[in-house]
Amino acid sequence: MAPKLPKGLVRGDDDAARCLWCGDAPDYRVYHDREWGWPVHDDRQLLS
Repeated sequence: MAPKLPKGLVRGDDDAARCLWCGDAPDYRVYHDREWGWPVHDDRQLLS
């Protein structure tokens, strides 16, 4: 059994912990996993 998650996190069917806002929507999950929370150091990427 996986440990209990902090408030505001949910465990997906792939057993990954994610923010509550991304839910089960596939496009939100991809955004959460690939973009959300990663630092951006390039102005062009940040402002595009």
